[in-house]
Amino acid sequence: MQDRVERTAKGDPAATSKARGPAPSPSRSSDARFVLMWLAVVTVGSSVLGIWYLTGQSGWATTLLSVRVARWVSAHVRPPDDPTIDSFRWTWFGLSLRHWAHVVEFGLLSVFAYLAAVVFWWPRFRLRRLALGTVVACMACSLADQLHKVLLPDRHHDLLELVLDAWGYVVGTAIALALCTLATHLRRRLQRSAGPMRGASLT
Repeated sequence: MQDRVERTAKGDPAATSKARGPAPSPSRSSDARFVLMWLAVVTVGSSVLGIWYLTGQSGWATTLLSVRVARWVSAHVRPPDDPTIDSFRWTWFGLSLRHWAHVVEFGLLSVFAYLAAVVFWWPRFRLRRLALGTVVACMACSLADQLHKVLLPDRHHDLLELVLDAWGYVVGTAIALALCTLATHLRRRLQRSAGPMRGASLT
């Protein structure tokens, strides 16, 4: 046992590999990365297609969907005092349900897009640089969404929606960045603490 410790201290590869234990299987790590890549593509693609579909709806279909969702929210979250009140007028902090939908849509898109960027390009690029790229990509999606509305006969662009989109994807990206940064720091601390524990187990 003492001989193995001395060989490890001298940098013997065989003894070092024994001290660290069996290495993770390359096939398992590659399979897990492949699954994460596909999951990232599916979530980001579904978010973009969902936003595109909702924008492509007619004005009447959009209004009808807003009424149904607003009535459900009014019934389960904040029931109105008068049941005859039109649920379409449901607002929160002065914004309608349709406006809040933009915050949620682009918030989820930014989280999925950032996690996808981490899966594909980290650690080649730093987390902050990936966050900046995510914000730029979501901004492009927001502008494309408004351009899509302009091309539709019964829809029109809204500058307030651009602000709400930005609110959603900036906050979403910041939350995802904070969680990934915290996970990275915890991983490094675990790796550092595992080193002394392995050395102590040899003695």
